[in-house]
Amino acid sequence: MIITITPCAENGVPGDPFTLADGNTRTPELARPAGPSGLKIRRSHSMQVAEFFRSEVVGLFDRLNQRVEVSFSVTRTFTSVDAAQAYLLAVAAKAPTSGLVEFILENDSGGVPILWMPDADLTMIEGGENVGMTVRHNYTLTAPAILTQLVSTS
Repeated sequence: MIITITPCAENGVPGDPFTLADGNTRTPELARPAGPSGLKIRRSHSMQVAEFFRSEVVGLFDRLNQRVEVSFSVTRTFTSVDAAQAYLLAVAAKAPTSGLVEFILENDSGGVPILWMPDADLTMIEGGENVGMTVRHNYTLTAPAILTQLVSTS
């Protein structure tokens, strides 16, 4: 699976997609492609608890605030230590903080997007560590929803 995040520029024109997980995509500096591992999805919504005066039970009110978190790890192996270190620094400099996330199922013709997270926030990049020719990152994405169909707003 390939996972990308495409930032939205101030003028509404999408920026260039940034690849968080490569799937089976090969590049000259990447010795082994890296798909996501340890993929976790957590969905929640806000409930308000109301404790009424002299009532035996509390009231629960669904505030309809949806939230979806997706977290995963990516371990990439490069062809050289220099390429691994350059990639580690590039992620810190180039990874967008928010945008449209696409989960792309790979096939013979490249891939088919199957899930979207509009208005997603790249909440956390942690574990950016380099050991020899290997770089490991843990990503956490947060959005109001995860969709099986992308609805155009234009």
